[in-house]
Amino acid sequence: MSFLPTEDSVPSVSSSISYFQSPNVDVSVKSAYFDPMYPIVPLSDGSPIHFRFSSNENYYSDMRNSILELKVKVFKSDGNPVTDSDNVSYDDGGIMNTLFQNIQVFVNDTLVSSGNSLSAYTSFASYTLLTPNSTKKSHGSNYGFYTKEDGTLDPKLAVLATETLHLAARPSHDFFQLNQFIPPGLKIDIKFFPSLPRFVFRKLVKAAPDVTLTISEAVLHIRKVKIVSSLALAVEKIKASGSNLKIMIPKLMPTARIIPTGSLSFAESSLTTYGHLPSKVILGLVKTSNQLGSYESSPFKIELFHLSSLHLKVNGQPIYSLNFSDQSYRLLYEMTMRTLGGDETTF
Repeated sequence: MSFLPTEDSVPSVSSSISYFQSPNVDVSVKSAYFDPMYPIVPLSDGSPIHFRFSSNENYYSDMRNSILELKVKVFKSDGNPVTDSDNVSYDDGGIMNTLFQNIQVFVNDTLVSSGNSLSAYTSFASYTLLTPNSTKKSHGSNYGFYTKEDGTLDPKLAVLATETLHLAARPSHDFFQLNQFIPPGLKIDIKFFPSLPRFVFRKLVKAAPDVTLTISEAVLHIRKVKIVSSLALAVEKIKASGSNLKIMIPKLMPTARIIPTGSLSFAESSLTTYGHLPSKVILGLVKTSNQLGSYESSPFKIELFHLSSLHLKVNGQPIYSLNFSDQSYRLLYEMTMRTLGGDETTF
């Protein structure tokens, strides 16, 4: 495959503001390189893509800056190539975010981070809400969208000549958001479960043909880093003392709730996870028929459905709406922290 990151490869600038920010420098890293990993079983339609790797004695695995590279063949269900007149598009939110319905991570054969059938919603929400429009436009161009004369993206596939999409990006999964390096001596298994084509492609008109896909090649480029000797020695002392090294994995956990037809209100209680309050709560309203997935209607089409108000409560107390026009938000922050039993200066 033509894509090959080097030891100098870094994530692209996500917004114009980033040009004026000093990049973070990790003084613990002595050297780094990308180690390409290939599936341990042959690729086949519908089967998970299974990668297995481990860090050697001197190098740690940096999952946050690792990259998944794919070659995806796209064609109509009758075997013919897609044409411009077929009016077929990727789904909203970027093809790499809807391509997999589930990603499972095993450490020493123990399942530590598992998505579910809603895993694509997690990727879609993170990408949609946290990625600047300029970056989305760049991704759209790289993933094969036509660009109109006015500079906007035309939602039609541009795979007419090669019928193949070449994709490369960091997977949108909790395990690939780690701020810690994976230490040597751990066996890591990662399984990517492909979505059905109707979750990936959309018909722009009713008469458009069904489209299918085949992942022909897959490479997981793991960034391996060598840390400075003093830090490596400190880690070895911790291991020798019998203490466990803890790796904190942030989790965005999607759950589906059915709102009965005709209901004028809906409440969801107990959003805590393992005794911890969530750092963010994302609510997306989707038609039940859409969630099941179809070529005609996007399962990621988030709608308002005449939503008039949304309230969040902590320990039974409402989180107040902040009014910045009269600078009354300071008191509301303090009241919230008192409700939580904390000090407002740490909020």
